Amino acid sequence: MTDLERINQFEIILASASPRRRFLLGELGLKFECLGNHDVEESYPDSLQAEAIPLFLAKLKARNYASIIKEKTILITADTIVWLNHEVIGNHR
Repeated sequence: MTDLERINQFEIILASASPRRRFLLGELGLKFECLGNHDVEESYPDSLQAEAIPLFLAKLKARNYASIIKEKTILITADTIVWLNHEVIGNHR
């Protein structure tokens, strides 16, 4: 059994509305369901910096799916920020 066959034995849920993330998983040959991110308010504590911000936001998104996760489910959440001169650039907040 190939690695792809093994991973496709799982139910894969992409919790993202990003067309780029959908494209990437499709290009990998993965079977997945795209559910979006359930309108999570993307705010974070002021004390967070750099890579801690997208990690916090991805975990926040994942909590919305806790009730549907089964034993053989892989949930993929993500967030991206631009960090420049010690601050987030763009529309997060």
